[in-house]
Amino acid sequence: MRRLRIASTQFMLKPYNSLSPFIDDVSKMLDMSKGCDMVVFGEWFTLGLIAADIDIGKATYDDIPRIARFTDDLCKRFEELAVSRRQCIVAGTTVEEHSGKYYDTCFIFMPDGSMEKHRKTHLFPLEKDAWHMSEHDSMEVFEYGRCFNNSDSSSSIKQDWLSVKFGVCICYESQIPECSRVLALNGAELIVCPSLTLTDAGYNRIRHSCEARCIENQLVVVLSSTIGNLDPFPVRGIGRSAVLAPCDKPWPSNGIIADGMMNVEHTVIAEVDLDSINLTREHGAARTHRDRMEKMQLYSRWFAPYG
Repeated sequence: MRRLRIASTQFMLKPYNSLSPFIDDVSKMLDMSKGCDMVVFGEWFTLGLIAADIDIGKATYDDIPRIARFTDDLCKRFEELAVSRRQCIVAGTTVEEHSGKYYDTCFIFMPDGSMEKHRKTHLFPLEKDAWHMSEHDSMEVFEYGRCFNNSDSSSSIKQDWLSVKFGVCICYESQIPECSRVLALNGAELIVCPSLTLTDAGYNRIRHSCEARCIENQLVVVLSSTIGNLDPFPVRGIGRSAVLAPCDKPWPSNGIIADGMMNVEHTVIAEVDLDSINLTREHGAARTHRDRMEKMQLYSRWFAPYG
């Protein structure tokens, strides 16, 4: 069995006067995730770094792009953490400046020192209109793998290889079914969803969207919620992290593998049998992933009038 141990953090927003105390708090969350293969942080968990440049009481949304000055150093520090802890770290999102534009970007750090990234393709209206972010145009599938020892009945030990293909849907992207669908069609078995939601309604939209994406694509979704506030700066994170699955065998009937506590800083940990994803797709009560693949030509005809 391909067992992947996942930690989904609930990172608490707070103002930071420099990068070091932020990394200290990240390290504490990683300490809680010891032994996990993959650790996921929430969207915009770096927002507190605004306070390093300006009094938080005077900061406005116009100041959010300032966080981009930390991005290179953040990547160096997270690369070191991923290598030293031998973990795949999905480092939430932060501001990335590229060709004069600012993106809400998720950086992914592998234990071998390599890095991947996904720039958000669908921005929540607040991010587009007030936070000055730009939208990108691609959805990527990444692969994480590791060797592990597998003892058989004869007591000999052999090296096995665990591999998982996964994609990233940043918060609002989870509400756009096409984002998750293209990841599933390109082989993703797991989708990670770093999220920051500012209201109860916003959290519920993301939570229910993640649950729906599990059912539609018959895969696992890892939701990581950034929580807390930066008073008086007008951002308050509301939510809880979770590891979610299709509501079908062999998963829990409610689709919840692990669930966090609302608005409390902690880490949600779950072990997922990746082989069960294919089992659900082939032998579950529903066949949504396969049935949708078989009807793609029909869907193309339905959507043709809309360009």
